Amino acid sequence: MATVIMQHNQYRFSVIQKLQAAMAILNAWMERHHQRKQLAQLDAHQLNDMGLNWAHVQAEINKPFWK
Repeated sequence: MATVIMQHNQYRFSVIQKLQAAMAILNAWMERHHQRKQLAQLDAHQLNDMGLNWAHVQAEINKPFWK
């Protein structure tokens, strides 16, 4: 029984670790939103230089921020 309890305890996270994980997720969402906003402002020539077209951009910028 002690082995099971020890194994179970190794998967517990502190409040600080949970907050750090939540902040990392929020930062990723904010960065994703910012990048998509910048992508939407590029013109056709800039998109072509990157090998993208407006259909690719539309598909990307229409995604929800969490994806």
